[in-house]
Amino acid sequence: MSTDLPSPEPMRLRANHANGVTEVRVLVKHIMETGQRHDGSGRVIPPHYITEVLAHHVGAQGTPRLVLQAQWSTAIAQNPVLFCQFKGGAPGDKVVLQWVDNLGARRTDETQIR
Repeated sequence: MSTDLPSPEPMRLRANHANGVTEVRVLVKHIMETGQRHDGSGRVIPPHYITEVLAHHVGAQGTPRLVLQAQWSTAIAQNPVLFCQFKGGAPGDKVVLQWVDNLGARRTDETQIR
């Protein structure tokens, strides 16, 4: 990872359980630069975008269960919002979300299901 890049900001996560379904909402803070824009001096701004997103449900047994895997590229907006649902989960369980970008930066955050 380049040393002049800021460290990844925490994601804002919320997970709610109702009627046997857990809904997860996430605000992912990331620049998501496509590599197709130019700066004020005409130089190309290098690409910097998330390539993979994973979400795991961690229940009472502590074993993570993959509930979402997404491959992203330059077509995703800056600071994207992600919404997903999965069957199961219970209040007090955890949802863990991870991403990796094309420069090798990583971020992992978690929240408890309400």
